[in-house]
Amino acid sequence: MMTPLQPIYLLADSQLLFWRNNRGLFLSQVRRHLGKDSPAAAYVGASNGDEPEFYSIFTAAMAGIGISDCRMIKSSFAKEDKLFFERADIILLARGDVQRGWEYIDRVGIKEAVNRRYHAGAALLGLSVGAIQLGLYRFGEGDELGTSLFDALRLVPFVVDVHDNRQNGSD
Repeated sequence: MMTPLQPIYLLADSQLLFWRNNRGLFLSQVRRHLGKDSPAAAYVGASNGDEPEFYSIFTAAMAGIGISDCRMIKSSFAKEDKLFFERADIILLARGDVQRGWEYIDRVGIKEAVNRRYHAGAALLGLSVGAIQLGLYRFGEGDELGTSLFDALRLVPFVVDVHDNRQNGSD
């Protein structure tokens, strides 16, 4: 029996983790789709150098939907992180630097682990740079014209660019 694929959420900003409408918190629908009583949530901070303050935003968002089983998956992807990752129901790829994050994701095996977990039923959230990394391709470092593209996770059939510095000169 095949596990149904969960939606993939591409978010431009961490404020969307706390967005609510008349039906409640946006993240509540992510949790409902999982259909689990006690889901686990993994935060991949490779793109921002595993900064604890960004992880605290993630844990606050997860607490808002009743998820306390959370872990920061560090860039080293140590054995304990791998074990947690293999049971994570929600995986967030964090904001930061596209190239720095991709180097870790590709080198230490996070790339394969994300693909494996997604196809096993985990919901994926890409936050800013994480959204880029979930797409087909990512722009090369310092590519002001947007002409050089490199492979990304290829889970979303789009090329995502959340910062578009080529148009307005700002982040």
